[in-house]
Order: sequence, then C-alpha cells, then structure tokens
Amino acid sequence: MPQQTTVTITGFVGADPVRFGREGAPPACSFRVGSTRSYFHAASNEWKDHPTTWVTICLLYTSDAADDTPCVD
Repeated sequence: MPQQTTVTITGFVGADPVRFGREGAPPACSFRVGSTRSYFHAASNEWKDHPTTWVTICLLYTSDAADDTPCVD
C-alpha cells in the first residue's frame, strides 16, 4: 500500500496557472508559489526576511474534476 505525505506551503501564487495536457489524458496545471520566512533579529531589534523560496506546483486533474473550474482560486 502506498504511503502519502501531506505538505503545506504558505505563500503567494507568483503567476497565472498554466493548464496543459495531452489529447485524451486528464488535464493538468502548474503554478509557482513564493514563500518568504521572517525572523526577529534581536541585535537590531527588527524583523528580517530570509530569501524567498520558490516552489513549482503541478496538479493533475482526476476524471471527476476535468471541467472548466480553475486549478487555483
């Protein structure tokens, strides 16, 4: 039995989703999410940002969801 892992990414979608797929196959879409972690720098008494991490997300529609709904709201 396959194992599944849940991953949660908090951030902002960086561009419009791109929908793609082959004829007769379930459609898919991809988009990029940017996430920037912040931390408090006690010596300067201010918040600072780590570099932004960009992640490409690819979603595959199931046959039940292959309609005109967007892959990202």
